[in-house]
Amino acid sequence: MPKAAVSSVPNAHSFSLRHLWFPLLVLVISLVITFFFWRAIERMDVERAEQIFQAKAEEIVSQLIRRLHDHEQVLLGANALFHMQGGAVTRSDWQRYVTALKLNENHPGILGVGYSAWLSSAQKDLHIASVRDEGFPDYSIRPSEERSIYTAIIWLEPFNWRNQRAFGYDMYSEPVRRRAMDRARDTGATSITEVITLVQETKEDKQRGFLMYAPSYRWDMPTRTLEERHRALRGFVYSPIRINDFVSNTLTTLPGSIDFEIYSGADSPPSALLFSSKTLAKRVLPDDYRPTFVYDKVVEDYGVYWRFVFKTLPAFDAELRREKSYATLFAGILSSILLSALAFVQARSRRQALMIAEHMLIAKKAAEEGKVVAEQASQAKSDFLSTVSHEIRTPMTVFMGAVEQLLLIDKDSNHRQLLELASQASRRLYILVNEILDFSKIEAKRVDLDENWFNLGNCLSEAMGMLAGKAKERGVDFELEIADDVPENIVGDQYRLGQILLNLIGNAIKFTDQGEVRVVVTNIGDKLMFTVRDTGIGIPEDKIDKIFETFSQVDSSSTRRHGGTGLGLAISKGLVELMGGEIGVQSKLGQGSQFVFTLPLKHKVFTGGDLGVGDDAAHGAGEPDVRVLLVEDNPMIRELVSMYLSRRSWPTTIAVNGSDAIAKWQTGNYDLVLMDLQMPDMDGLEATRQIRQLEGGREKKVVIIGLTAHASRNVLRECIESGMNEVLVKPFESARLYAVVDQHLAK
Repeated sequence: MPKAAVSSVPNAHSFSLRHLWFPLLVLVISLVITFFFWRAIERMDVERAEQIFQAKAEEIVSQLIRRLHDHEQVLLGANALFHMQGGAVTRSDWQRYVTALKLNENHPGILGVGYSAWLSSAQKDLHIASVRDEGFPDYSIRPSEERSIYTAIIWLEPFNWRNQRAFGYDMYSEPVRRRAMDRARDTGATSITEVITLVQETKEDKQRGFLMYAPSYRWDMPTRTLEERHRALRGFVYSPIRINDFVSNTLTTLPGSIDFEIYSGADSPPSALLFSSKTLAKRVLPDDYRPTFVYDKVVEDYGVYWRFVFKTLPAFDAELRREKSYATLFAGILSSILLSALAFVQARSRRQALMIAEHMLIAKKAAEEGKVVAEQASQAKSDFLSTVSHEIRTPMTVFMGAVEQLLLIDKDSNHRQLLELASQASRRLYILVNEILDFSKIEAKRVDLDENWFNLGNCLSEAMGMLAGKAKERGVDFELEIADDVPENIVGDQYRLGQILLNLIGNAIKFTDQGEVRVVVTNIGDKLMFTVRDTGIGIPEDKIDKIFETFSQVDSSSTRRHGGTGLGLAISKGLVELMGGEIGVQSKLGQGSQFVFTLPLKHKVFTGGDLGVGDDAAHGAGEPDVRVLLVEDNPMIRELVSMYLSRRSWPTTIAVNGSDAIAKWQTGNYDLVLMDLQMPDMDGLEATRQIRQLEGGREKKVVIIGLTAHASRNVLRECIESGMNEVLVKPFESARLYAVVDQHLAK
């Protein structure tokens, strides 16, 4: 007989491959979502790093250009001496003016401020004799070749050994200098040269440089036209600038993460190189190093083009290690593995149940042992699911919260499109986690039902309100009908009833392309009957009997089109039966479906004050000044919740465990404590109990809101019994946090 019995039971081992498809599918989908989310964050990190790099480059350009404009004012001030003294400016006047400028302190990198006279060939000899009479017997104009025009340097302060090398030099004799001088003379505006080697340079520390010219016209002559400016030109006030000294002193210190080069002109041949930070810093890079970012900027100023080329260095790359994006990838992969493990445990438990049944049929004595094994397996699975739930919900809190905050601060349309997709994907993953956990609890008969009075109309309206937007988006009429004899307040589990309604109504909307979805509630004696009717695609007759089975879908094409795990109806059936009711379905292919479930009307003395979440409890208005103590050991959750609180400008103190929380609560005057449950040293439950004991008979007691990833009713009940005002289950959005805080503070 045992052999016959065994032959009637399918071999449980034959199911192993069949049961692996769903965990593998969960793993693949989760990894794809994780990779997509990681790539989006990584791309944003790279874009942000490039923006930082370009901002640093722009700041360097801005500093150098501002410094040139500042020095131009020095030249214009020197030029004003001629107007103030009617042109009778002497060498000693010039010396006193430049000495007062304190170039080394206020304008480091500028070699000096000089003046070169504009002379015709007829004025040359008289000019030389005049300068020699001032005490410079060896003075002459260099180079000495005959020319029609000379612009000899006669004043250059400070008149040190380096600047003395330029004394008497005719700058107009050299083509690059002559172009800048002609431009200044013709336009009346300050002009600078392209890259040159100053006559002050020696063989040691030789640098490239440039000259800045301000034209000096005779004060009593007009300068409105080009011809008038040519006739009125007296000479040029100018400054020689050594580029390495100028850049180094302008920037104070060269950036350690960016190399840059400055070229004279819009192009960049080696001969046009004016400055190189790599050369100045004597920096040696590996031959195979390639910069992560390159930024090229051309600036036109003072009549010339300067080209700036910026490149990142290994130090910048080190700052761009993308710790956050890799942390997201790691956490996402871990969550994917945990989620697939959760699905695997679900499938494996079914296989184990078949194996236990097989062994039970082999021997009557083995039946008792099999029962113990089954109970132990169920308990182990439930404990595992509880742990996995906590470990998955914590990183998901960070994922969903980070996306929510990025959607608030990032206005870039391309970024927002990626973030919206990431938000949708994370929500679907969250729903999947909840569905798997719920079904596992139902299967293990470990669902706790809360039997309390609640307002049925509010419960129905809340469910309808959550799905109204989806119905409107699909163009489906959406109506609720409650019979007159249906009681306003009933006894039951409002949360679980809402879950059933959301599953059934959500499915109806999802599978209805046109027409209507109608929800009807009627009273049939000692029962309430809930009907969800739609005009959607309907269910084939041969599939109706399997519609409430686990992971069941009408067909694979609808799965691809409409999505879903096939757990929603199985969960709804399990919950209805746990609540003492029945559920069924009627449908015609192409015409629609009608899901009907009944629940017994339970009786309990109504005190008028024990309505649940669906009552009209007051909600806080405005944004009061709330002092917050945040107790959380997970740094990612701390950072996210702190960001939520900062958006309300609520002063926040951080504690990392229960003992720390009690110490800080005693020394502060807090309105609100956000208390995590699982923490080292002392958990949130014990910390809450001690705070309530320390409060004693105080009239005003602090609001304590628990934060947990454990969603079981036992845990939530234990939180309330410890003294917490309410509990938020992770993941939660900022709007939910604000609403709960406002509601309790208003009381």
